[in-house]
Amino acid sequence: MERFTNSDFADEFHRHVWDGIPTYQLDLKTDKKLIIELTKKIIEEVYEKEMSKIKIDEFEI
Repeated sequence: MERFTNSDFADEFHRHVWDGIPTYQLDLKTDKKLIIELTKKIIEEVYEKEMSKIKIDEFEI
């Protein structure tokens, strides 16, 4: 949580508390490029994992 809240992108998210649990939400609509970019940042900076080792499935909702 500390890495997320200290990241350069955390301020873009809206913080909510749900059932006493802090949650963070960001509506990116259908901006696929931004979704991919932000997902990569979260994986690399928050979870400290290499993107080359992560498999991501994409599908329409």
